[in-house]
Order: sequence, then structure tokens, then C-alpha cells
Amino acid sequence: MTKFINYQTSESVSDMAEFLGYLEKEIVRKTEGILPMRQVITIEESRSVWLSMPVVDFTRDTFLVKLVSEYKGNPKKSLPKATGLTMLSKASTGEVLAVLDSNYVTALRTGAMAGLGTKYASREDSRKLGVIGSGLEADFLTKATIASRNFESITVFSPNPEHRRSFAEKIRKMGQKVSEASDSNQAVQDADVLIVATDSEVPVLDGQHLKKGCHISSIGTLPNRRELDRTTIERANHVILDRTEYVMKEAGDIMSAVDDGILRIEDFLELDGLISGRSKLERRDGDITIFKSVGYATLDVISARYLYEKAIEKNEFTEIDL
Repeated sequence: MTKFINYQTSESVSDMAEFLGYLEKEIVRKTEGILPMRQVITIEESRSVWLSMPVVDFTRDTFLVKLVSEYKGNPKKSLPKATGLTMLSKASTGEVLAVLDSNYVTALRTGAMAGLGTKYASREDSRKLGVIGSGLEADFLTKATIASRNFESITVFSPNPEHRRSFAEKIRKMGQKVSEASDSNQAVQDADVLIVATDSEVPVLDGQHLKKGCHISSIGTLPNRRELDRTTIERANHVILDRTEYVMKEAGDIMSAVDDGILRIEDFLELDGLISGRSKLERRDGDITIFKSVGYATLDVISARYLYEKAIEKNEFTEIDL
């Protein structure tokens, strides 16, 4: 029987601090497999996008396919903006082990990557966290980041006041001191670490307001999206990526900066290299760092396998007959 692990079960069985350690070990393992570029289907009429991400991971005996959709107009219809399912199978036999909620699989590994980026690239004395965004990704990036550094205060901004208040209250329930910003500059100007988690096609901050020594965690998924402004990129002393080849196909703000000669590919560092010690970040106190993550399928394998293992361990799942 196949295990069905929905969002609520995933939330029940997982722990962000634990997963940070799990991912930190797994990400540096040499992986053998087949990792095709993801397929993207854009439907302009409905302002929607569908993504299909397959991977065969022989190292972990895993075949995984993740399907994700995003419909920007859905919230006005009282429907979820993003949906999707992830199928986890054994590569050696084709046996379908589990079907999981793609939103949780994605958010867990995206947040944890940002948390590890903060651990390895931010100043150890970082005490003030700024957050731009209030959705699912902002939630998970914040959870992972506060698990990586001890912050004294958090300032959040979202252009939607209702979303901003709700998000701030959620963070307060984690035992954090939180204030709400009326504009993005207030979230930026005092931040030692800044989370930028949006789906914006235009920049959402003014890099002139970044303080020296700030570390920025930014997510980006499509070439037409540019949540980071040019000033932020120009002021960055170091740019760390999850995978250079994928960022250079999918992160519009970084791609355009390279095209315009602002950044050079040969100067990029990759997070797994910092973790393994293959690369070294020579960070001075006033240096500004950017961690840019678009995600790749091996991360989905690690996230899905963790959730599957925890669900089995805690005996929390629904059995389905496919």
C-alpha cells in the first residue's frame, strides 16, 4: 500500500531544526542519478504556471516526480494559490512509496536552504531580522532562519496589511519579538539578515537602505521575476547559490546582472561547497552577502524522503491503494 502524507501530517511529523541537520548532511553526499531540467508551462490567460520536476537518484534509490501549479488569481476566488503532489518511488523497482503534498515538500527544503545559507554566510552576531513577504515561503524561511541564528527582534513587511498582521502574529507565537513595517525600507534598514520571499516580477526593496554586513536570503523561480533590485546586487560582496546552473536559467535578477556585467559566474560560491569545506567564504565585517536559491530536484528527494521516514517512524499517514 502507498502512503499518503498530506500537508497536516507533514507539519505534524517534521521539525525544522531537525531537518536543518538532516539536509546539512545529505546535501554534501555525492549523488549519482538523472536530473533533467524542470518543465515549465505558462498559461497567460489564467496568470498561471505549471511545473514538472522529475529526478532519478540512484544514491538514495529514489525516483521522484513533483508537480506544482501556481494561479495568481486564485486567492480572490478563495482558492489556494499553489497546489501540487509529489510521488516518491523506489528507483530499483518502481514501487510507489508515498504521495506527498508538494507545497510542504517545497517549502521545507526552500526554508532549510535559506537557514543553512544564513548559518554559513551571515555574521554570527546577527541580531535583527527583516522579512519581506508573508506567504508560505516567507513562513518557512523565517522558521529556518531563526533556527540558525539568535535574533533579538524581527521586522516584517507585506503590502497587504491583513497578511502582514497575520504573519507577524504567527511569528510572535514562536516566541519572537516582532514589529510590523509600513513599507519595505523599514524592514531593510536595520536588518542584519534580510529574507526576501516573494513572487514579484519587479524589485521589492531599495538596496541603498541595506546596512553594511547584511546577509540577504532570496528565492526566485522564473526568469521574469526580479525581487532583488540592481543596487542590492551591485553592493553585494559575495553571492552564494544553491546551484549555479539552475540559478542561471531560472533567477531573473541574477541572470540579468550577469548579462549586464554586474556579476561574474566565476565569482559565485555554492552552498554545498561551503558546507563541505570545498569552498571558503572570506567575509569581512562590512561585507554584504546574498544567498539565492531556486531549488533543484535532489533537494525535493531529500525533503520528501525525510517526511516519508518521519511519517513511518511516527506512524502518521493514510494508506491508499493505487
